[in-house]
Amino acid sequence: MNNDLYGSREITSDNNETNSLDFILTKALQKINTMMPAEIAEDQEEDSFFVSVKISVNNLDGNMNPISQPTIHNVPVNFIGGGDIGIITNYKKGDKVIVGFCSRDISVFKKTFKQSNVNLFNVCDIQDAVVLCSLRNKKYKNYIKITDDGIEILTDKDIKIECQNATIKATNILLDGDVNLGGNGGSLVLNSDAKILDGDGKNCTIVSTGTSKTKAQ
Repeated sequence: MNNDLYGSREITSDNNETNSLDFILTKALQKINTMMPAEIAEDQEEDSFFVSVKISVNNLDGNMNPISQPTIHNVPVNFIGGGDIGIITNYKKGDKVIVGFCSRDISVFKKTFKQSNVNLFNVCDIQDAVVLCSLRNKKYKNYIKITDDGIEILTDKDIKIECQNATIKATNILLDGDVNLGGNGGSLVLNSDAKILDGDGKNCTIVSTGTSKTKAQ
């Protein structure tokens, strides 16, 4: 067994066959990438499915000096969704994420998103990274929070909902603020037994400042 072995791990003083074999296996395993924390290198472009990332943990050379990690480009991003339904969030520069490394080359698959052959014989290579999820050590400023107690949506920005028809079924609906009907014109349609009451439970009057109107069915 060759005793001239170098690396970040030291061989014990007796340097027997078991220790040397353990050293070699450890060095081989260090070349297999699994998952690592990383940082988004630049803002994710609108409607893009790829980002650039930089691994956040340095390697060490044989003298225990840090080796800076390269920036990995064209890294696919994981989305929450299925079919034509999904939640879209664009990563910003500096966001912390977890990246996983595929066991085989995915360079062709990234171009086609179809069944494909490997183009290289890489094994757990950093070039075959995929962003799995984000990492946080502080609370989001805008978020959707789902717990056993309910669903909370918080934002200091505007919320836009665009759909064909919207149905809200609740025992009580509390609107804390002005309600404006606008756009291409709006109508407030009430069923025949529906009422609009003020805070004291009394009927209130709707005043129109434009073309909006109230209908009774």
